[in-house]
Order: sequence, then C-alpha cells, then structure tokens
Amino acid sequence: MEILRPTHIDFLGKRYILFAVSGIALAVSLWALGNGINKGIDFAGGTEIQVKFAEAPELDTLRRQLNDLGMGDVSLQSIGAVEDHEFLIRIGSQQEAGVAAAQEREEADTQPVPPPPEADDLDDQVDGRAETPDSASIPDPGPIPGVLPEEPVAREGEQTRVYHAVLEVLRNYSGVDTRGARTDLNMANVHEMALLLAAGPGGEPQAGTLATAIAGYRRDHAGLFLSFSDLDQVEGMTPEARTYLEANTVLGPFTIRRVEFVGPQIGGELAWKAKLGMGLALAGMLLYITIRFRNLGFALGGIIALIHDGIIAAGIYDLWGGQFDLILVAAILTLLGYSINDTIVIFDRVRENTRLMRGSDTLTIFNTSINQTLSRTLLTSMTTLLVVVSLFLFGGQTIHGFAFLLMLGIIVGTYSTIFIASPVAILYGQWMESRKVSTRHQVPAIAVTGGKRHRSKGRPAGRS
Repeated sequence: MEILRPTHIDFLGKRYILFAVSGIALAVSLWALGNGINKGIDFAGGTEIQVKFAEAPELDTLRRQLNDLGMGDVSLQSIGAVEDHEFLIRIGSQQEAGVAAAQEREEADTQPVPPPPEADDLDDQVDGRAETPDSASIPDPGPIPGVLPEEPVAREGEQTRVYHAVLEVLRNYSGVDTRGARTDLNMANVHEMALLLAAGPGGEPQAGTLATAIAGYRRDHAGLFLSFSDLDQVEGMTPEARTYLEANTVLGPFTIRRVEFVGPQIGGELAWKAKLGMGLALAGMLLYITIRFRNLGFALGGIIALIHDGIIAAGIYDLWGGQFDLILVAAILTLLGYSINDTIVIFDRVRENTRLMRGSDTLTIFNTSINQTLSRTLLTSMTTLLVVVSLFLFGGQTIHGFAFLLMLGIIVGTYSTIFIASPVAILYGQWMESRKVSTRHQVPAIAVTGGKRHRSKGRPAGRS
C-alpha cells in the first residue's frame, strides 16, 4: 500500500545541516541527563505495598491522599484483573522530610498498628514451620506489633515509618476505624489471631492450628474475608469459634498482601543490569546487521542511529519530568527494536538497487532507495504512532511514561532512519574507499632502495 506517489526528494543533500541539528539535540539531551535523572523505586530504592480492597476505590482520591504525605515520588497502579481491586503503591526512599512527618503522626498515635498480615505466614511456609503457639511459646513481637524477629528490615528505620504512614492513609480513606478493641480479621497475622483465639472457646491447644488455617484460607481466597460466613469454609472451624470471632473481630475493607523494601544497593544492581541489557541488545544488532549485509558501514549506521534515538528520546523524557525505572528500560528496548527494523528495510533496498543501478554513485542509490521505501516508512510510523498516542491519552498513569517515550522514539527513529543511519553508512564507505586509494598511491611512488630511485609504475630504471 502506498500513501504517496513516487517521489524524487534529495534526502541526503542536506545531511551535514541535519548532522548539526542532531548534534545540538544530542548536546541538550546529554546536558539534561547529566544534571541528574528522576530515578524510580527500581533504581533509587523504596517501598512497594500491595493492597487489595473489598470494593473498587476512588483512585484519584487515594492518590491525592498518598501524595499529601509529602514523601515525594508516590505511584499507584492497578495489578491483575479489574474486578480484583488490587493495587501496588510505590514510594521512593529519598524523601526524608515526608518520612519524618509520617513518624510524628505515628508517634502521636498510641494504638498498635498491625504489620502486613501475610508476612510471617509466608515465612512459615518457606521454612516449613507451622507452629502451634501457646502462651509460653509465642515470641515477643517486639516494638512493632506482630513483626517477627526474622524481619529486621521491617523493625526500624524509614521503611517501617513509610509503611505505617501508608497504612494510616488507607484507614482514613476507608472511613472505618479498625484500631479499636476488636481485631481486623483481614489484617491480623497468624500470631495475632492465635493470641485472640487462645482467649476464646477451645483454648490454647487449638488456637495456633485454627489461626494457621484461617490465614491459609484467606491467602488462597484473594486475601480478604468478605463475609463472616466465609469462616464456615475454614478447616477446623467450629460454631463456637465462628461466633467468638464474629463478636470480637471486624472485617476491614482492605488488606495488605505484600510489602517489599528495595534498598539503594539493589537499585544500583538493577540499574547496572538495565545498562548491560541495552548494551547487549546493541551489540547483538551490530553483529546481526554486519552478518546480514556483510557491510560494517551499514551496521555502524544502524547502531549510531539507535544510540542517537535513545539519547534524544531519554533526554526529552527527562526534560518532561518523567521517571526512570524498569518500565522505561522496556520502552527504550522496544524503541530500539522498532527503529532498527525500519533501517533494515532501507538497507535491504539499497543492497538490491546496488545490483540494479550499476554505474550510479552511492548518493543516488541511497536517495532512490529512501524514496522507494518512503511510503512504507510513513505508513508504518503513522499507524504505530496512532496506537501509542491512544495509550498515552487513555492508558492510564501506569503506562503514561512508557507511551510518551515511545511517541518520542517513533518520531526520532523515523528521522534517524533516513537522515542518520544512511549518511553514516555513506560516510563510512567513502572513508574506506579513500583509504584504498591512498594505499594504492603510496606504493612504490616514493620507494628508494640502495640509493637507486624506482619509477612510480614499478619498472626499475636503467643505470645512469
């Protein structure tokens, strides 16, 4: 399909002017990136909290309340199916002022704050421990209620303060005060449920077993009890225990499924692996193009164009205020794959026209090839751009940055395919040709041996 009639545009006639334009764009982008980038949690470290709600929350309201904590980089994204009402809250680690404010609020609150309900449950599974606690064997949870000693990272410091502050926001948002005398069955861990059951009917011998069964059922059924009738499905549940739990617990409107803390060292390792991945991708493309076209100039043209695309797109993204995380790395790798595909199409046509247009100079062959593939290039770019613009406008905040960088990449990649990759390949070919000519002219024009000068054509001169 063609959207343009055959064209005869001299794309390469202004290549040096466009080299200057690209040079300015690269300089601005490198300056922006060199002044510091907005690292996401993946690279800078921080806290991830996975939350499940009983009903769909108002995301804008919840996001605003999280931002009001003053902790800086806060993101809220939906995970899983829409009807699961499950979300991932990410908070960066570098905002000390906001964390200090959260600590003040925490110190003012004298009520105990429960930890993630599944944390010690999962530890028990991994270690093969399903203990039956009694009044003597239940470990002291320490200064943070319910957090086991095996979780030192959650016992103190910024991560704990962040977790408590987020938990306070979730409670305020829910409009239900679950910090009273009754335990929240959707937030309590095995230890807390065992202590509660130990004071009820059946006593201590059955408390640990039943608490483990309740936690297991909750975990296997999306992490939430929506109704006390769900307790009837728990193995070992008795009518007495069910009645006791219904009278002494509440079913909160949310639960914390998972809490993870990404330290700066882990973030540094992820950043290094991201750079390694992009480097290996470029090296693989360089090798592929060299083998396919048997022309190092084509390979260098393609790789330099990709580096050009990546730097300019990332620089504009940084000026836009975007956050650099693993999602951005995925966008850059997607951009590299898209851009090199268009370049290969043009190089394929150049290789074909080199055989068909014997006697034509290199610039003519490249210009003809670019004009012949122009319709295909524009059609591919425009249709892809329409999809990416739709993602940017309607895809939600989670993939906003991803879509924005792809939009930049498609525009810059289309430009570089024509005005960077092809001119670089031509310059490399001209440089190689000049070297061959220079080498031929150097032999034996100035060769002097044994005091006798030889002719430039190589025939020995007669003796004088």
